[in-house]
Amino acid sequence: MTHAAQILQTLSLSHHAKAFHEHSIESSEDVQLLSWEDLEELGIVEIDDRYRIWSWIEHQQILSSQAKPSSYVDGLVAVTNKRNRSKRVNMANAFSLRHLMTQAKSLAGS
Repeated sequence: MTHAAQILQTLSLSHHAKAFHEHSIESSEDVQLLSWEDLEELGIVEIDDRYRIWSWIEHQQILSSQAKPSSYVDGLVAVTNKRNRSKRVNMANAFSLRHLMTQAKSLAGS
């Protein structure tokens, strides 16, 4: 059973599964891309049926929009952490270089 068929089953609209299958609408992403007009063109003429699918689509869009900022923030945190690690490494390398130069000067002066 495809994800689209599972969605229709969950919404008690399994009788529309054949239309979805005939139009190669198989994944939840495919369903989310449908417009109100697409649903009508699929032969879903009952307003209540279209409304149930449309409500599911809107709900998924809300969930997706809520997930993106979190992922975006997580990405920023990862980039910031990487930069901070890089700065610490550069500072450690600079300190080591200064230490080596100081030792070299003292050895050269002896």
